[in-house]
Amino acid sequence: VCLASKKQHAHLPAAGPATTVEMQVAMANTTTAYRDAEMQSNSGSDGESSRSGSADGADIAILGMAGLMACCAAIPGLVIAIMQIMAVNEYSKDNSSLWTGEMKPGYNEACHRIFEVMRYTVLMIIVNAVASSFANATKACGPKSLVITADGVQEGEPDHGPCDWIPKMTNLFTLGITVWGMITVLQVDKADCKDCLNLHDVAWWSYIGLFLVMIAMCCCICVPFMLAASASG
Repeated sequence: VCLASKKQHAHLPAAGPATTVEMQVAMANTTTAYRDAEMQSNSGSDGESSRSGSADGADIAILGMAGLMACCAAIPGLVIAIMQIMAVNEYSKDNSSLWTGEMKPGYNEACHRIFEVMRYTVLMIIVNAVASSFANATKACGPKSLVITADGVQEGEPDHGPCDWIPKMTNLFTLGITVWGMITVLQVDKADCKDCLNLHDVAWWSYIGLFLVMIAMCCCICVPFMLAASASG
């Protein structure tokens, strides 16, 4: 029996050293695969970070262009408004001419037509300023918006006020007066306004020149803005 058991043990393979080597090889392969997966994960996160960084840069560029466009659009309008007030004051009969429409004597019908539309334009500048101030002052009385935060749904600042429709109505009237002024300037010959040439020039820049400037600004600023927006999208 002892001899038979020894023969059986002699035919069994030696498992000690070979098993240890195989375990070391398996552990080495597992470590290598883990390192490869970690490198791929890091490269993917770096790519996502670079893409998010480029997207943030594009958003900043778009906001910068929008701010530049708003500033460039506001400056010519402010300059024209000052010129309109000064021109109407120059040809007014007295301090109440803005309300009565009385012009200094000695001017022909062409000058009176331009003065009339310029007077209404200056009036609408005042009305628009008052309407905007009143709408902003009453905005706090409007319904508050709902903001989703980490703590849940909370009330935010009001989206609109109860008097926001007033500036919209005054802007419509201003648009109508602008169209009226454009038609008047195109109908009146500049030679007929030699006695009120300054008034005619201010009217031309108010109703036609500013419109052409806005078109040129749109071509120079809005087109790159749209291209940047499409590239970021």
